[in-house]
Parts: sequence; C-alpha cells; structure tokens
Amino acid sequence: MNATRTGWLLWLAALLCVAMAVLGLCIGSAGFENTVGSLLGAQVDAAERAMAQQIVWDIRLPRTLGSLAAGALLGLAGALAQGLFRNPLADPYLLGSASGASLGVALALASLGGGAGMVGASMMSEGAAISVFSSSVWVRLGLTGAAFGGAVLAVMLTLSLARGVQHTLRLLLAGVIVGVVLGAITSLVLLFSPDSLQAMQSFFLGSTSFIGWT
Repeated sequence: MNATRTGWLLWLAALLCVAMAVLGLCIGSAGFENTVGSLLGAQVDAAERAMAQQIVWDIRLPRTLGSLAAGALLGLAGALAQGLFRNPLADPYLLGSASGASLGVALALASLGGGAGMVGASMMSEGAAISVFSSSVWVRLGLTGAAFGGAVLAVMLTLSLARGVQHTLRLLLAGVIVGVVLGAITSLVLLFSPDSLQAMQSFFLGSTSFIGWT
C-alpha cells in the first residue's frame, strides 16, 4: 500500500513539474500571444516568428530549467539534513550555512561599496542580453561564489566546534551558535555599509534573469 502510494505521488510530482515547465515557457513579459502564439500561428511573418523563437528557446527555456534544478537541489539539501539529524523537521540552516552565505554576500557587497549596480549588471530582459565581463575580481567571482565560500567556511567551523558528526546534539548546538554569531557579524557589516542592504535583499529573493545557455 505504501509503495503504491509513493509511486502515485512520484508520478503526480513529475506531472506537476512538466506542467510548471510548460507554464514557464508560455508566461513572460512578452505575453502568450506574442511568443507561443507566434510560434504556432500560421499567419505570422518570419521576423515575428524568429523573435518568438528567441524568447522561448534562448531566454525562457534556460530560466525554466534553472528554476527546476534549483528546486531539486533545495529538496536534496533538505533530505540530506533530515537524514543527518534523523529528524523530519531538520533543514540546512541548522549547520550555519545560511548565515555563512549571508556573511559572504555582505562582505562582497561592502567591498564593492554597495554593489547595487552589480546585482542588476547582468539582468537579461526578453529580447536582449547585457554582457557582464569585467576586470573586477568580485564581478567575475560573483555573489554566488561569495555565498558558496561563506557557507562552506561556516559548515567547516560548525564541524570543527562539534568535533565531527558523531554526536548529533553537539552538531546541532554548534550549528545554532555559528548561525547566531555569523548572523550578528552580517548585521554589523550591513550597519557600516547601509547601501548594500537593498542589493543584498535582491540577491536573497533570487532571480532567474542571470540564467542563459552560456
């Protein structure tokens, strides 16, 4: 009975993923009729069809696939945390990784003097893409790299304080302590660099505008 129910749930999840992917290809600022309608319509000139094809296949499709991949990775991270702590309520935040990532982003933005331009520097609108090549080391590394580095260092600090993963309770307490301390340092960095706050919030909310086939 449980196996049958699990199978049905997996099929339902797969169908929902396909449905969301189709919606992602159809919905956008250019509208449905100007894109999908132009691709399927017979009475459309070559220029309109080429523009619609570029929007759907070169912009919407990579963003949709990127969103699906991000959701899958978040689910995998949650499953790993629940398996590690043997608790269905556990999440990756318990290891202090989120606070470490926040600190990495805050430091990167503070070093850029606010970094508001960086967040919007590589925005890709439907119909045009802006190059993000720059000689700046932070622009090349990116806020994602800074967040990843901060998260890795935070997890390493948590494992060091907990002396491994043998004792789950010790690991949990170490993660909470690391998260609180790094969160306080992040707030301190933002206090001295208030211009970074808006860019940091935009980064935390996330965007698929940076995703392309390249």
